[in-house]
Amino acid sequence: MTSLSFKLILLFAELLAPHCAEAQWAEPLRIDIQPVLKTGYAYQVLTKEVVFGDAKRKDSWRIDPRLPSESRPTERDYIGTDWDKGHLAPASSYGVQLLCDRTFFLSNCSPQNQALNRGLWREIEDVVNELAVQPDATVFAFTAPLLLPDDRGIVTFPTIGEHHIPVGTHWAKATLTVKRDKLSCIAWIVPNIEPPHGAHQLDYKATVDEVEAAAGVNLFDWLDHDTEKRLESVK
Repeated sequence: MTSLSFKLILLFAELLAPHCAEAQWAEPLRIDIQPVLKTGYAYQVLTKEVVFGDAKRKDSWRIDPRLPSESRPTERDYIGTDWDKGHLAPASSYGVQLLCDRTFFLSNCSPQNQALNRGLWREIEDVVNELAVQPDATVFAFTAPLLLPDDRGIVTFPTIGEHHIPVGTHWAKATLTVKRDKLSCIAWIVPNIEPPHGAHQLDYKATVDEVEAAAGVNLFDWLDHDTEKRLESVK
């Protein structure tokens, strides 16, 4: 993809979400730092021009200098653990090399159950990419690790590595698909454990409202109130 095409993608993303107060959706990939989680929240704007391409996955992880040095994750934190470096915004969403490379900042990953990362969660990522490559479609996708309470109302979670990286209890993804004049939402909240045999992504569908409440965010706030309320309450 030429540099001109890439600039046009950025411009298109900015124009499509002009009323987003925090500008999370102003570029194809944005990672907002979350100091408590020692990682980020991922915001993606995906189209077929973004997803398709000849980018090569390098698996070269880098530290993110935006995180405080004393709590900044490194690859060493994952060595000797049973946890994968689970992408928030997956490399598979980006055919542009620059964007693919940006998915390998350690702020764009969090400890994820290996079986979940390599199975059910990849299935969810594929669903999002398939939505994005439809003709005239744009997908706004949000991904976050979550720290949710158990049945007693208590939040407990392990940490890994010398920087004590929290292991989320759950993972969440919420999307808004814009296709011509049609809007639709789909979201998931998935426990960060090995899924049971035969589990399917449809088993973990949630509402965008539920993801927003769990992550403490307001996602698609440029929609008019009635439209936002209707779309975000549908499972």
